[in-house]
Amino acid sequence: MRHTFDSLGAVVKGASGQARVNDWRNATTDPGWEGIVMRTSHRMWLAGWLAGLLVVSISTFARSPFRAPQAPDSSDIAVVKSGAGSCSADFVVTDLSGKGIYDAKIRLQVRYRFMGFHRLDASVATNFEGKARFEGLPEQIKGTAEFNISHKDQSKSLPYDPLTDCHSRHEVILGGK
Repeated sequence: MRHTFDSLGAVVKGASGQARVNDWRNATTDPGWEGIVMRTSHRMWLAGWLAGLLVVSISTFARSPFRAPQAPDSSDIAVVKSGAGSCSADFVVTDLSGKGIYDAKIRLQVRYRFMGFHRLDASVATNFEGKARFEGLPEQIKGTAEFNISHKDQSKSLPYDPLTDCHSRHEVILGGK
């Protein structure tokens, strides 16, 4: 007697208990309901995991490390604290009409301490009132230094001399060509 085996190696028998011929064209590879449920649950698990990863990455990277632009109604003064000394400098930058200039850049480059080996590069932008402040500037500098104030295509320079005025106040008018 000749027996036919299916893909799992079991003998294929008919309803009468006799072995029947089952050729490869009639063989099915359907895993049945259990296989469908297993495949579906695996896909659901993977989709849930990817959705959770997406939510975590969006919430992590949505927060920007950069400071948001200042609101026009904010009265906070922009302050740079360098920690190089005890001097300070206050600025009010205005246009010809006396209105404060928002986002005017004030830069300072200073060499200080023994033989000028230490270097301070600091910059700050003004608030909507045109105000900005430097704190912690060095008391003794090597050579000369100056504040460079600029906005769009306008600029001015002011000297920084901590020996004559350690806590200086500057009113700068930008405008007119």
